[in-house]
Formats: sequence, structure tokens, C-alpha cells
Amino acid sequence: MSYSIKETVDAIDNINGDLFEKTDNESIIVELKTTGCVTIIEFCGISIWSSEDDDRQYIDQIDEYEPIEPFLRKKVNEVIETITKIKSI
Repeated sequence: MSYSIKETVDAIDNINGDLFEKTDNESIIVELKTTGCVTIIEFCGISIWSSEDDDRQYIDQIDEYEPIEPFLRKKVNEVIETITKIKSI
């Protein structure tokens, strides 16, 4: 396992706190879902990370992946950017 559940849950809690502070909306959240074997993190129903396909940068010098919280924040911001590009449908 290349991630810590505690670190991941703490990161999600921090991000959700920041989202709530900015939006005052409890339904705009990052969610952790698991089957017991696979863990998936979603934002607005869009998968932004999966334990089966961990696309965080691997840092050879320290033999670890980049920290989960900055990675998730980057992915949340990418989803927000994509959504804000949609003016109307």
C-alpha cells in the first residue's frame, strides 16, 4: 500500500473544511469510497484518485509518492477549472 488511510482521511477533512469555508455548502465535498480492496476519492462525483491507479508523482530520491493532500488539492482545482469553463449547455 503506497498511501496511508489516516493521512488520506485527514487530507480530505482539511480540503472539505476549506471548501465549506469558501462555499458554505455542505454538498460540495471530496468523498472517499472503498470496496475494502480498492479506495477511490471523488470530487463532485468525478474520480480524482484511485488506489489501483495512483497517478501521484513518484519521488525517487525519497522512495515515496508525493504527499496526498497537495495532490488532491491540485485535482480538485482541475475539476473546478473544467466546470467553470462550461458557461451553458
